Amino acid sequence: MARQLAILLLGLLVACGGGQGKGKHQDDLLGILVDANTLRVPIGTELQLEAIGLYDGRSTADLTPVVDWKSSDKAIAKPSTQLDKEGVIVAQKLGTAGIWAKLGDVASERVQIVVTDQSITALSVEPGSLVLEKGQQVQLAATAQFSDGERSDATGLVRWVTSDGAVAQLDGGLLTAAGVGSTTIQAQLDDLISPPVTVEVLGSASPDLSISTLTASPSADGLNVTVSVHNSGTSGAADFWVDVFLDGPNNLGPGDVGDDFSRVTWVGPGETVQTVMLLAGVPSGAHTLTAVVDIEREVSELNENNNQAETDVDVSGTTGGALYPADLSIDFVDWLADPFDVYYVVEISNYGDLGAGPFWVDLYIDENNAPVVGQDGDDWVEVPWIGPWQTIEVEFLVSANCYGCWSWVQADSYNTLNEPVEWDNIYGPVDVRY
Repeated sequence: MARQLAILLLGLLVACGGGQGKGKHQDDLLGILVDANTLRVPIGTELQLEAIGLYDGRSTADLTPVVDWKSSDKAIAKPSTQLDKEGVIVAQKLGTAGIWAKLGDVASERVQIVVTDQSITALSVEPGSLVLEKGQQVQLAATAQFSDGERSDATGLVRWVTSDGAVAQLDGGLLTAAGVGSTTIQAQLDDLISPPVTVEVLGSASPDLSISTLTASPSADGLNVTVSVHNSGTSGAADFWVDVFLDGPNNLGPGDVGDDFSRVTWVGPGETVQTVMLLAGVPSGAHTLTAVVDIEREVSELNENNNQAETDVDVSGTTGGALYPADLSIDFVDWLADPFDVYYVVEISNYGDLGAGPFWVDLYIDENNAPVVGQDGDDWVEVPWIGPWQTIEVEFLVSANCYGCWSWVQADSYNTLNEPVEWDNIYGPVDVRY
């Protein structure tokens, strides 16, 4: 799988822990990662999102304060405009909205924010226990259970507390082992608090990572690779890469990037974590598959010589690469107006591997509610074709006295395309004032 594709498809990467890697200022920004794919948020609450930039040297940087935060429906989920609240999303009305971060020409995948009237009844924290060496960092994750039984990530909703700040310090769920000793940490939201997580910080300890199993099985989508990483050391390991190479070079080391790769956020002492990857377009025949854990040497280990494993794979027939169908998304709408005319610019992207067309884009000039499929707009444009991973602009110039009105735009308004995600085809309301 192409490295760029793996970055753009947020779900294919294990979430980054937010650490900053080497050389980020010299590398090109390849993608922006924003938390999870779907988040449930109680109405009236504020959610803190983080934007992590991923660079071509696989370094990361926190871009939360510098990106532009966008919403497909600000009436439902609105990014804060306050300087000290970058990345804060306010859940204002029941419904679903898409949130994404953009910096220059690079945009993250959309995070689906579901604003609900269900209340949170319980909180939990992962990892459930931690053994760290002084100076280590690990990103914690909080999970909320709602009154209807549903669960959702709540890392950006909660407040983090520790019983001893001299041992463990917390910044938005990022835990730093500050001093030798033991403490507990908890996530808190209003009157709810999670069960305590025990944290033990050792003065001298080290993890020891190794690959316990490496298996591969051909499928219609490609070569499915499963890598199990075991930590036999005396402390945990956080935020490292697992790379897989098909017929790769010898003497693999820092700077080498696998044909596919995944980020592991945490593996405790004595624990094993499993990661699954996909290699597409593998030709038939015999191949050597190599897996390397912590190829960038980000983790200080007791033994650095057991981080690589190989296995032979015999592929009968070519394993194809599964292509994602066309997936339209309205990323941005802007307008200019005078007392007689309104000019709209609509930015539409196709986040699929296949092109699509034709389809209609409809503009609804003065509507209080979001349009539905099949509803004709006040104006419309037919798009003959949009290529894979392409962004186009659609323009409308309408004669209308539209001061203080809500406008909406809908792509594929007659649902002629079969898309994996449909909810991001509507953008609005756009509050037109001049």
